Amino acid sequence: MKSRKVILSTVSAAMLTALCVVLTVFAKIPFGAGGYVHLGDMVIYLEAAILPLPYAIISAAVSGCFSDVVSGFATWAPFSLVIKALLVLPFTSKGTKLLCKRNYIAALVGIPITVVGYFFSEVIIYGNWGAYMSIPWNLLQAVVNGALFVVFAKALDKLDFKRRIDPR
Repeated sequence: MKSRKVILSTVSAAMLTALCVVLTVFAKIPFGAGGYVHLGDMVIYLEAAILPLPYAIISAAVSGCFSDVVSGFATWAPFSLVIKALLVLPFTSKGTKLLCKRNYIAALVGIPITVVGYFFSEVIIYGNWGAYMSIPWNLLQAVVNGALFVVFAKALDKLDFKRRIDPR
């Protein structure tokens, strides 16, 4: 039984990683000097609510890092690796629902993780405090993805998604 759970978690993580990369690389809205707002973080939140923590961390980190490299923003990859891994920590995958009180709060906690994480990343990359200019865009990124997570998680909960993927 344990090997079935490991296989299911591994396959789910791989599929969600691929979905996150696709939504990050192809479903994006460009802004400013080469930056963009994307839908990948919504998938990271879903990963965190579906997968056991180690799988969610690896999937989030790999998808964030790989998306940066594929999009031509390899400089950001090490920062995204850490920031995306941190995004999953407040969530829980325990229980039968994706949307529980803790995951609502976790979607809100994702806002400062994203904004502060990318602010300091930009300070390190560019060596100046002009990073303040990207705060509104990172805030938009975090709020939109958190809201979309809630919408999709509610829909998946109505379909009894977690029980259907792992009926035991």
